Amino acid sequence: MTDSFNASLTALNDCATYCDLCTSACLREREVEKLAHCIRETIDCAEICRVTSALLARSSDSVRDLCRACAEVCARCAAHCEGLDYDHCRACARACRRAQEECEAIAA
Repeated sequence: MTDSFNASLTALNDCATYCDLCTSACLREREVEKLAHCIRETIDCAEICRVTSALLARSSDSVRDLCRACAEVCARCAAHCEGLDYDHCRACARACRRAQEECEAIAA
């Protein structure tokens, strides 16, 4: 495995984990109903990152197509989380941006 391949897998798996952490933290916030959109975004992002990571690990012929979609979902999640004033959202946004960059590179 190359360093680039490992970096991509790490970014995708880290993104899924940070999205899960953000989802969990949002659910514990006082005004959770105001974070419903964030929760949906992070759940979607975590799931697509997991699937993309699995396809990448298997060297699937579909990985480029899925990476395009994953990059879009990661970008959307990052943009949403960047607009919120919570540490867990900012950490999630950073992980999403890294995964987005890795997916864009693979899809290119």
